[in-house]
Amino acid sequence: MKALWAKLSGRIDAMTLRERVAIFIASVAALLFMVNTLVLEPLFARNRMLADQIRQQNMQVDAANSGVQAQMAAFNANPDAATQKQLADLNRDAAALAGALRATQHGLVAPEKMGQLLQQLLRSNGKLKLLSLRTLPVSGMGGNADAKAAPVRRELLYRHGVEVVLQGGYLDMLNYMEALEGSPQQVFWGRAQLDAHDYPNSTLTLTLYTLGLDEKWMTL
Repeated sequence: MKALWAKLSGRIDAMTLRERVAIFIASVAALLFMVNTLVLEPLFARNRMLADQIRQQNMQVDAANSGVQAQMAAFNANPDAATQKQLADLNRDAAALAGALRATQHGLVAPEKMGQLLQQLLRSNGKLKLLSLRTLPVSGMGGNADAKAAPVRRELLYRHGVEVVLQGGYLDMLNYMEALEGSPQQVFWGRAQLDAHDYPNSTLTLTLYTLGLDEKWMTL
């Protein structure tokens, strides 16, 4: 092993500055590719699946609520037994869907504990430096594409986001992400950007989300 390392060191020493820079850039690119392929993509794929499930459940709740409102209007116009039964069935279905949507929230870190979780994991790591930690605007899970046309309604769940910027070594950042992924209190992964221009002191920017029943923002 020592002989191999000495041979490799000799080859590097014999290279020109341009060749060394080219090898360094290629190494950083390979490192970023490995992080994206082996660590980030599986996380994002799982989160996309869960986010799609939540959106579908939210649409089902909206459809059920619309059905309830239509049946209430019909019941007020003609309060017969059949309409009353349909209204009761729709109310039951809407309540069940709302319960299923809220059940999806269980297992996620509470918005007011998001900052505490991130900093606790950071202290456990001990080698990373926190450059910044800021909250993002709260948004409803139903989206607002047709906000002008749609009637105002209370969201069942709200999405709370935070952006955290860390500085340190690659392996320490990888350990931090693995600890965050393995935590009993789960989060959604929105974005991860690794800047290795100052390698080995790289910068990692993470955008993370959780869900809450209240629009009130988390405390960092």
